[in-house]
Amino acid sequence: MNSPELTTKILIATQGSEYKDGILSDLTTHFKSKDVYIKVIDIYELTEVDADRWSAICIIHTWEYGNPPFTVEEFTKKTIAKNQLIVHTTSGEGSYRMEEVDAITGASVMEDIPTVSTQLIERLEEVIYQ
Repeated sequence: MNSPELTTKILIATQGSEYKDGILSDLTTHFKSKDVYIKVIDIYELTEVDADRWSAICIIHTWEYGNPPFTVEEFTKKTIAKNQLIVHTTSGEGSYRMEEVDAITGASVMEDIPTVSTQLIERLEEVIYQ
């Protein structure tokens, strides 16, 4: 969304679900009218991402079988020191997250989409407008 020539760039890596798609819609709607380029990828494409090319990176993923997806874990390990990483982790219980990551956690409750979207937007704006 918007021109890749813009200075401010947000990468959103996500997994498909009705809940995550609702959050994605809120994020893209919010930033559509701003001078921000947004690219959306599947979390499994994170292995190809050069974090230095992005002003902010938002990862929205599900906790799977007691762990984060492998690509999410590997990507966060190599970018954890970077201040542009924002993570939203969903799980059945709603509180699982990687220990070294300051993540917004939740249980994929549809009614929570506006609240979580607002939290993610606030964090993204803190990073890109600092």
